[in-house]
Amino acid sequence: MMMALCEFKTDRHPDTDIQRDVTVEWRSKYMGLVDKLGELGTAVEVVRVLEQDQDIQPHRFVRGASHTFIFPPQLGVVLEVTPEVVDSTPGYTLKREAWSVEYDETLVTGKIAIRYDDADSRIQFSVEDRMGEQGVSELPDEAIAAIREVIPTFA
Repeated sequence: MMMALCEFKTDRHPDTDIQRDVTVEWRSKYMGLVDKLGELGTAVEVVRVLEQDQDIQPHRFVRGASHTFIFPPQLGVVLEVTPEVVDSTPGYTLKREAWSVEYDETLVTGKIAIRYDDADSRIQFSVEDRMGEQGVSELPDEAIAAIREVIPTFA
């Protein structure tokens, strides 16, 4: 069971200059949050589809990304790494990256996923609780503060 704790979506960007500026701003927020949560917990699964298009600013897009973090942090063993070029033509590349980590589920008190997409001329950003039947995630105060910096409506 997944529960969306908070979401942010923009309408389609009206022109490429605005698209470039908004995408750069939100990608910075997304990467900053992923880095901070990685310091506070353990990233246990990442799936990202990255797009590079020389004809559309800012030329690099995240066509979809999901980063799952557990709390408290654990040492884990990387189970699988799967980089794959999905499409590559002159001026355009679509690449998928995925990896997962083995961890002890019985020690987990919080499990959340950060989902981000800045392709198709809009931003989609969400935080989802992934504790499932175990209840609601307990997150460190610093993790809550980091999420609120990006999405102030986070409860």
